[in-house]
Amino acid sequence: MKKYLIALVLVFSCSFYLHSQWVKQTNVKVDLGAPFGEVPVDISSETLYAIDFVDDKYGWTVGVNGTILHTKDGGQTWKMQMAPVSENLKNVDMVSRTEGWIVGNNYTVLHTTDGGIIWELDTVIDKGYYLEALCFSDEKHGWIGGMDKLMQTSDGGKTWVENSKVEAGGCLNCYVYGVTDITAIHFIDSLTGCVVGSPSYAQTMYTTDGGVTWKRGDYSITCSVFDVCLLSETKGVIAGMHNWSSSNSCVDWYHLLASGGHNVSMYGVDCVDENNIYLVGDSGVITRSVNGQPYYQVNSNTTSKLYDICIVDENNAWVVGRNGTILKNDWKLSADNSPKMTKALNISPNPMKISSKVKFVEPITGVLNMYNLFGERVKSLDVEDRRDIEISRGNLPSGVYILSVQQNGENSLLGKLIISD
Repeated sequence: MKKYLIALVLVFSCSFYLHSQWVKQTNVKVDLGAPFGEVPVDISSETLYAIDFVDDKYGWTVGVNGTILHTKDGGQTWKMQMAPVSENLKNVDMVSRTEGWIVGNNYTVLHTTDGGIIWELDTVIDKGYYLEALCFSDEKHGWIGGMDKLMQTSDGGKTWVENSKVEAGGCLNCYVYGVTDITAIHFIDSLTGCVVGSPSYAQTMYTTDGGVTWKRGDYSITCSVFDVCLLSETKGVIAGMHNWSSSNSCVDWYHLLASGGHNVSMYGVDCVDENNIYLVGDSGVITRSVNGQPYYQVNSNTTSKLYDICIVDENNAWVVGRNGTILKNDWKLSADNSPKMTKALNISPNPMKISSKVKFVEPITGVLNMYNLFGERVKSLDVEDRRDIEISRGNLPSGVYILSVQQNGENSLLGKLIISD
């Protein structure tokens, strides 16, 4: 979700941003309960699709296999939260420190009112493929979109109704014309918003009356689009196979080339104002437009594909992507002083259906313990001078589990194992 927590203009020099760095966050933990407490977890094999902060302290990011991570100290530490599903989670939108929403594959909709201590599965849609578009303009008014669906609520999610009042090229009472995949939604208030979709060619729909009526944008865009950021009824940017900007809401989009010819797909966009726009995408590319100038690339310190960006304020911005990438801007940081984590071991297959093999870097003797995310030990295996061991599922339900080896009375983390049906 694109939030505008403050009205501001960033007035740093271009040369400052050209040399700015992004610092990878690595301090991720899971609470196994007594007697172990919090232990580090390696997320380097995870893909994170979306990130959202409600202020400079409280943030959430979501990804593959039901991954939910939460920080309440501005990213110094991240802790796993338990999802009631193992689906890929594609978007998160928190309306406060306690209430928020997540959408994902298999029409997954999750809702929390306690900051993620409990995420409840909401039956907004009872069947289908996936959802990936999500936006709440305030605590009451929200939108969800994806494959063949566009849903809205005006009572904080107590009820959801399907929205189909789209006027597009003669297509009445249908969704984005010629598009079955709604990829992003952004509303700047309860009335003004934009929907973009793919895959055949880019489509943009906009409304100024809360979705009572919709109008179609420019017919000329011929690329897939993945994210949208509106600044007003007359200004907006979308991220896609190339970078596009709008001078008339979602109606007239025109091509804005990245400086240096960065012809890569961009998957996420966020805007502070019309003069400060960031996009993220393939190969670790982060680009920025300042004061109406063409986009130029800033140093991201990664080559991983990046999916989403969240700008909180002038001092705090966050990016997530493949390989467990969580980046924080260092506009006020001088070095990467983030703590290091235990390296992941090879667990294959992962997700597991029947059994998986855990490989160790060197022969170990100890006890391999398996915990669910409530901190309950569900399996324990003795290991004696071995480089690998096979774990069988047995009657364990699908979900997320943590593996830990106990040697000489101490516990060292191995990694995260997903069980799927």
